[in-house]
Amino acid sequence: EALYFVKTGRLAVSILDGNKTAIVAELGPGDVIGETQLIAGGRRTATVTALGPCEVLCLPHAEFDALVVASESLKNSVASVIRHRFREAALRVALPRAVGSDPQLLDVLSKRANWVRLERGETLWNQGDAASHWYVMVSGELSRMVNEHGALRLIETIRRGEVFGETALIRGTTRSTTTAARRDCWLARFDRALLDDEILNRTGALQALVRSLADRLSANPASGQGSAQVITLLPRDPGLE
Repeated sequence: EALYFVKTGRLAVSILDGNKTAIVAELGPGDVIGETQLIAGGRRTATVTALGPCEVLCLPHAEFDALVVASESLKNSVASVIRHRFREAALRVALPRAVGSDPQLLDVLSKRANWVRLERGETLWNQGDAASHWYVMVSGELSRMVNEHGALRLIETIRRGEVFGETALIRGTTRSTTTAARRDCWLARFDRALLDDEILNRTGALQALVRSLADRLSANPASGQGSAQVITLLPRDPGLE
């Protein structure tokens, strides 16, 4: 029924993820609330709760519509805010599955995420490339493949909520696979320092990372080195077929 602007104070935005409530954002002065439903319609998809005394400004639906019709730049700005909010919310839901639920860590990672968009078929990296970042899959699907005799063989599929790319950083090696988008993807990219300083030094985050890796390996049993062998049978005696 209206769009809101935060003038003072801070508010928490939370959504239901299964049976759990996940905080996906904190809003402060200058932030906007409620823009998605004014564009897309429907009921509110999140709960917004004041973290302390707040003052918000209200722009009724009719006035908002009139402004959007009159200003193309305003419409584009609102659309940009909506896209960013969706990505940010999806990241906050995906991160606990990869690195645990420490609120301080989630805040750090959310603020320092760099967004990468891949279109279907686009390559993120090639086998043998240097490793400099690790990623969380926010939406979409990736294929990890190895080059065998000039042909790419699929060894693993990476899906929403999974962390990947960390193994080469930990081992100090180049990329062992070619990784490409199976569907259009949004990825959150993080630098090596965050892995070393924030993940590997926190027991809960490290345990979650190991569980995530173990789950991925168990779900993709072919993700290890190929076990196929080529065996040639030769006759022991001449003339033996």
